[in-house]
Amino acid sequence: MQVFLLSILTSLNFSISPTPELAQRIGDGAGETCRTIALAPETTLYLYPRPISYPDNETAIAPIFDKEQIDLVRSNVPGVDGDDRTWHEIVDSIGNRGYILAFDPNTNLSTLRYCP
Repeated sequence: MQVFLLSILTSLNFSISPTPELAQRIGDGAGETCRTIALAPETTLYLYPRPISYPDNETAIAPIFDKEQIDLVRSNVPGVDGDDRTWHEIVDSIGNRGYILAFDPNTNLSTLRYCP
């Protein structure tokens, strides 16, 4: 049985490697586009577990920083539970997954930019 499976893997050009593969940088994978956060100097942006925030930020997962490189999972997600703002689902630079506001509340400009 093992020989049979190995022959199938070889015919499909798969390899069995004893060493782990290195992680790719965000934007380097096939079909990915590099994005960074763009914030006005006076803006504070947080990552939330759901597309809704509260004034005291008690549900925030982590702060998001200007020029931080992120992975965009879904764009233009509507808010929930009465939140009428637009959100982006992202994975931040250290692997936290959640939602950020799609527009900077101070400038009303997009919070995302393409990488330079």
